[in-house]
Amino acid sequence: LNNGVHMPLIGLGTWKSPLGKTKQAVYHAVKNAGYRLIDTANDYNNEHEIGEALKKLLDEGVVKREDLFIQSKLWNSNHKAEFVKPDLLATLKDLNLDYIDSFIIHWPQACPATGKAPAVRSNGTHAAPASEGTMFPYDPETLVYCSDNDTHFAETWTAMEKLVDEGLVKSIGLSNFNKTQIQEILRISKKHKPAILQNECHPYLQQKDLVVVLPATVDFLFYGRAENGIDASIKYHRVLLQYDDMLFGVSPFRMYLVCSQVDFCNFHGIIFQAYSPLSSKDRPAHFRKKDDPELLEDPNIRKMSKKYNKSPAQIVLHWHIAAGHAAVPKSVTPSRIEENIQVFDFQLSKEEMDVISAMNCGWRILLWPHTATHPDYPFKDELPFGHKVGSYKRPMQWLASSSSNKDGDKKEARN
Repeated sequence: LNNGVHMPLIGLGTWKSPLGKTKQAVYHAVKNAGYRLIDTANDYNNEHEIGEALKKLLDEGVVKREDLFIQSKLWNSNHKAEFVKPDLLATLKDLNLDYIDSFIIHWPQACPATGKAPAVRSNGTHAAPASEGTMFPYDPETLVYCSDNDTHFAETWTAMEKLVDEGLVKSIGLSNFNKTQIQEILRISKKHKPAILQNECHPYLQQKDLVVVLPATVDFLFYGRAENGIDASIKYHRVLLQYDDMLFGVSPFRMYLVCSQVDFCNFHGIIFQAYSPLSSKDRPAHFRKKDDPELLEDPNIRKMSKKYNKSPAQIVLHWHIAAGHAAVPKSVTPSRIEENIQVFDFQLSKEEMDVISAMNCGWRILLWPHTATHPDYPFKDELPFGHKVGSYKRPMQWLASSSSNKDGDKKEARN
């Protein structure tokens, strides 16, 4: 990472890992499969089980604390500066740890949130009327999530930086932020820059969201504001520019970058980490549409799977690594946990990488329009045509599909 901390490329994701199975999944991943990175969050409602697994691993001497990289996330209800530390302290208590290696802002928008009091796992991870104080508060009359529109992620980041100085976290980062929002964090960071950006990424959503052609190459230091309102910071880097009535050091100017989100992260020394790297087939029902594609059934992936005698999941995870991503696939099935980290013993050809590159269609799983009432909601340009802010009522319980697994491990979907 940009602060000298080392992070594994593949980790165990735990979003939707059900209670009663998470502890054993984490224990098996570390002891038997060689995982050292565990990705979690207090709204997943399973950090206490992860903490039990970590305590057992450390007590048995399977690993030392310094061998592990534990990452958690600040929940949306706790963006106010005075709520940030209580959120982390609740996570540390559940995980049985004195510090974590990475703490990232889960979403840029303070929604669902009331802004009146912090909400952590012990308050409830289910959607409920605001008076109940859970992590998913909604207005009982409108059934729309509460939104703390007075809180902006800039004040959140300043409070996050203090956690590093206090030794409670080693690194801080972002999740589900768009480029403009990341640029804002980079500008206001006083001491600690974001080390990690964890966003949804898979072959159907490759984060190729800035595309242009720029002929001239120059070296310079420049700050300005583009005409479309996107802030640009170019720091002593060779950059391709399309000149168009441009005055150096004076805005407005037009500048177009040929880069994917991963290129953007590399440019700023941020590690890009993919969540739902296998497209999260077991996502909650309110994030699923009837005509959604199934990544691991894609004929291109299946063809490569057969050629290399690897599972479709291994093909996709290898693609992530080859494309420069870190990734946190989720599973509670021992064989799949082991399989997901065994992706370094083969290599896709350039032609095969190009085939997967061509699969990109901008299909986002976790759009979560229910929170678009907040001005910092990151995916406004992807909302359906005719979308009306506040028209999405609060969904069923966020973790309804992960609180139990009635079908058992044999039918567990890939994440």
